[in-house]
Amino acid sequence: MLRLAANIDWLWKELPLAEKLRAAKAQKFRYVESLNPYAASIEDWRDWLKESGLKLVLINAPSGSSASEQVRGLAAWPGRESEFKQVFSTALEYAGALGVPIVHATAGPQHSVSSPKDQQRCYESNLRWACLAAEKAKIVVSIEPLSPRDSPGAYMNSLPKALETISQVQSQSLKLQFDLYHQQILHGDIISNLRLCIEKIAHIQVAGVPQRNEPNDGELNFDRVARELIALNYQGFIGCEYKPSSTAEAGLTQWAARYL
Repeated sequence: MLRLAANIDWLWKELPLAEKLRAAKAQKFRYVESLNPYAASIEDWRDWLKESGLKLVLINAPSGSSASEQVRGLAAWPGRESEFKQVFSTALEYAGALGVPIVHATAGPQHSVSSPKDQQRCYESNLRWACLAAEKAKIVVSIEPLSPRDSPGAYMNSLPKALETISQVQSQSLKLQFDLYHQQILHGDIISNLRLCIEKIAHIQVAGVPQRNEPNDGELNFDRVARELIALNYQGFIGCEYKPSSTAEAGLTQWAARYL
């Protein structure tokens, strides 16, 4: 059985946060993910999750001072190590209080002022620190390769780089966030790469390619991917991080009903 999680920031952009959760519940989701849970207090989140019966399964670390950058994130930003630790600690506070199992440590942009080796060294050092902090709370840290189409200049920009980073950090708490949309643009060969990486994947996200609409629209065959994930005994969540082509409800009726 696959477990879909509604990305409330993408599916219902126009609604207030509490209404996003009610909309997800109305569509029979049991799980949600959020890019920016910090727009509300932990206390409000507790109340809303209790009211809806939903479980929050993935959050991003706060963007901090990278919020004005085209690619957000601080994990691979030399010179901002202290700020990274501060914002990641905030993410762990939310995750621990709300029972969130995964925190995405966003890497941020490539920097011309730092050599590739220095930036990678910073990235690995920050991730080691994050994993030690997360391990105490039994929380997984995820990293996600992003495509240049949507995130030009992203430091974490390929599957091989992500796998090598995981290998170098050497922590059981560091896992891969495998976004089908980004992976199709970056590398293609989705089924083979899922088979290659399945033991390292903590979370999957899905959208259609090339328009980033519903996953049944475009060059990806989500039903085929779904069958493969079942065959691989994937136990994680699948985040629905896409732009509805009309309304979220209409799109979900077309493709997601069989999985909810």
